[in-house]
Amino acid sequence: MSMTTTNIKYYSLDQSLEHLGDCTSLTSVGNSAQPCQCARPGVALSDQNIYSKFRVSGRDAVSFLNQLNVVDVSRLSNGRATTSFMLSDTGIAICDLYILALGDGYLLLTEGRSTKETLEYLNNHRRDHRVLIEDLSDAISLLGVDGPRSRELLGVSMGEKLPGLRYLDVAENQSLGETRAHVMRAGKPGQLGYLLITEKGHASQLWSTLVTSIVQTNASWNGRQPTEGQPVNG
Repeated sequence: MSMTTTNIKYYSLDQSLEHLGDCTSLTSVGNSAQPCQCARPGVALSDQNIYSKFRVSGRDAVSFLNQLNVVDVSRLSNGRATTSFMLSDTGIAICDLYILALGDGYLLLTEGRSTKETLEYLNNHRRDHRVLIEDLSDAISLLGVDGPRSRELLGVSMGEKLPGLRYLDVAENQSLGETRAHVMRAGKPGQLGYLLITEKGHASQLWSTLVTSIVQTNASWNGRQPTEGQPVNG
């Protein structure tokens, strides 16, 4: 993403807004307790473009997707998402998968295979299905907002209009400052987090809006400005 050269920024919001540093890769998170301890009482902003993104639409979209994953997509109502696995012809999981029911189609977020490999796989299995498969990997961006205060942060960014979302609910086309994004309640079960889906050209502005909201949120709590910490693992 053009917004930052790093993947994750951690902010502590418990006593003062302290930027503990950046991680240059998602892998480094597992090797450092400090950012994890920060995210628990605070919030973490992350670049989530490790996912490839595809849109599937058309008359046969449900039957097409049902042959490729472990979830019955026909039971997925609009504005809901599900986690799943994309399957090989022999039923072996080949990549992790989110399926979001949005409008008249489905947004697929895949991880574990390259965008090129996944697109080729989807096209090879289209067969007689009347579907349109669009590669949106270079058109949209994903931002993660995680931690127990992520809801408060988004409330500031959205002018306190954050809808109540259950796990894997999706609020479409929400206003966040000067930008708009789909907001999905994500994170792992039992944890609080959100995934923001926006046009790639708006991602940098959305990131800036979130960081500004962190400053505003902290000022209302503690009257302090953020302080930069030392980089974590790079």
